[in-house]
Amino acid sequence: MDKKESEAIEKYQKHLINDKDDLSDSSQDEEELLDSLNDDDVLSKYREDRLEQLKKEFAKINRNAEEGGGKIRYVDNEEEVMKIVSRSDAALVHFYQPEFVKCRVMNAKLEDIARNHLELVVISIKAEMASFLVTKLNVKVLPFVVMYLKGQEVDRLVGFSKLGNQPEDFNKDVLENMLYSKGMLNRPSNVTFSSGRINRSRRTNGASDDDEDDDLDI
Repeated sequence: MDKKESEAIEKYQKHLINDKDDLSDSSQDEEELLDSLNDDDVLSKYREDRLEQLKKEFAKINRNAEEGGGKIRYVDNEEEVMKIVSRSDAALVHFYQPEFVKCRVMNAKLEDIARNHLELVVISIKAEMASFLVTKLNVKVLPFVVMYLKGQEVDRLVGFSKLGNQPEDFNKDVLENMLYSKGMLNRPSNVTFSSGRINRSRRTNGASDDDEDDDLDI
């Protein structure tokens, strides 16, 4: 996706974020953006393919917005989690316990990210409500976050170990940059990425990543 396409998607998404209560004009706005791209010489060679790609991106953003995008979806049924993940291009699942401080911090950061990225589906479920997934994913430490692209796991976070490993907090930008690097988010046209700024931990998974995280006891 080139800069022009990124700008178009970014502009369209910002419109939906600013007018989430009224999606009736989204089709008209989509057509106006596509028409503006038609006159750009940069896209002339690949116009049809790229416009089709943009239409798919707009449709995905619209679908997520209509299904409650722009905020965390709190789910109490793990079957529903699996259904949402299977039909979403990019989904993030947070297993949490509300009384754990780090879980509350994670939900707050994810809420902020969801608010600005309608292309991402963000789900939170209490670990005690997801016994099958907790066992399957070997969840031992909370917060526990799994990233999915088209239903396939691409990465996971155990505690704050990949996010700077501060005792009770982390910089939201670090998580957001990680999501960009994994292809979970549409990169803004004015953003560059340096992988060296993201993964500061030496390990990937396991309870030993963050000894100060809350142990899961269910």
